[in-house]
Amino acid sequence: MFDTFSYYFAFSVVLFIVVIVLVLFAPKSKNFYNINDTYPQLVNIYMNEDVMDRTFIKLDPGFDDIEMVERYSKYKVFHEPKKEIKWQDWPDQCIVSGPVKFLPLYMFSEVYVSNIDIFSELYAQVKGIENIEALYFIKTPPSTKILPHYGWAELSNSTLRFIYCFNSFCCEDAQCGIWVNGETKKLSQGSAYVYDSSKEHSLYNDTYDDVIFLCIDIARPIGVKPGISEYSFKK
Repeated sequence: MFDTFSYYFAFSVVLFIVVIVLVLFAPKSKNFYNINDTYPQLVNIYMNEDVMDRTFIKLDPGFDDIEMVERYSKYKVFHEPKKEIKWQDWPDQCIVSGPVKFLPLYMFSEVYVSNIDIFSELYAQVKGIENIEALYFIKTPPSTKILPHYGWAELSNSTLRFIYCFNSFCCEDAQCGIWVNGETKKLSQGSAYVYDSSKEHSLYNDTYDDVIFLCIDIARPIGVKPGISEYSFKK
């Protein structure tokens, strides 16, 4: 028969093994997620250079750079009259430094028909993805930031955010990036990430030009923990 010491030792070993198993197989909480593993359906969208280029042209960023003109002038839409883009002020002015703007297509079950009409090609690609909760653009002028904050709980706790950068040209002393819970990723033209916006995060543009992003909030996949934000949306 086991003596008392042996009993408690055996119990401790079993308990230790149980804890290790729970830790190893518990849903993981991360800052950034691999796009191919998390939302593989997005890859065919953001890797479609023609669709993303035509979308960027419609955002009418101003093509005052020779290299940009050479890249985008091959598209018919580049030479067509531009439809008016009605950028809005960022909803939470208390968390922005500078005139950060956004342009919603879909958010909180509200469909922005006039914006979807302008970006119908992109919307046709995206609408086939299930469980999209928000779709919008962000424009950050030079030397502006979205300061560290937690995402709206109503949105971020049940979703992960995809962000795509249209036009950042970083150099050593002029960079653009996203910071999430202590981890930073640089954003340059064509780069894309999926991150947990329920955690404290920020977005910064320290380049010399406006930088425009596409953001899509999609329901969290099975196995990803709910978010941690306690910050509520205020209209």
